[in-house]
Amino acid sequence: MIGITRTNSVKHLANLYSIADVFVNPTVEDNYSTTNLETIASGTPVITYKTGGSPESAVLFGTTVKENTVENIIDKIAGLRPIPDKRGCVTKDKIIEQYLNYY
Repeated sequence: MIGITRTNSVKHLANLYSIADVFVNPTVEDNYSTTNLETIASGTPVITYKTGGSPESAVLFGTTVKENTVENIIDKIAGLRPIPDKRGCVTKDKIIEQYLNYY
């Protein structure tokens, strides 16, 4: 039996996030979606509902839909334009700077 370690699963998820064109997270319950943050850290934009902490994470590299419907998500996907490669644009220092500017 081959076991899957946490390290392997994290690398697998990071690979999936990074090869995606967009990550859709239609959550209405997450307080602050770590899947959004993981996806953004991989350089993939997020489309999510405007609930919980999702708008704060999506503002870094992604967008939210105004009303929580699948149709609105489809419209956002259809309206996507090519996004320049922004891998590495989300760093600890940049996030700290954004928070300090915000407050």
